[in-house]
Amino acid sequence: MNPHPTRIDPAVALPKWLAYAAALAVVGLLLAFYQVVRESVARGESMRKATAVHGDGTWRCNALRGRDLRADCLIQLDGPRDTGGAQQQTLPIATLARLDN
Repeated sequence: MNPHPTRIDPAVALPKWLAYAAALAVVGLLLAFYQVVRESVARGESMRKATAVHGDGTWRCNALRGRDLRADCLIQLDGPRDTGGAQQQTLPIATLARLDN
């Protein structure tokens, strides 16, 4: 009989370095998973904000007086976004004249 029944037979036991390596791998995988989830949450929040801002812009465009003014506003709202380049979207001169009225 084995005098110490809670001890593991040394022939069957894993080396300590292997257990440490496995624990380190598990921690690394958990950190990677956390990073992916964190980026997904940030991207979802950014998309939610963009959708809300677009909805507000659409509401403001639809609240404008004049069919042409509304149409121009909606076209600009759905047009290409400013990417930080040299090109910048501007209102047509006719639209600016209508805004003064």
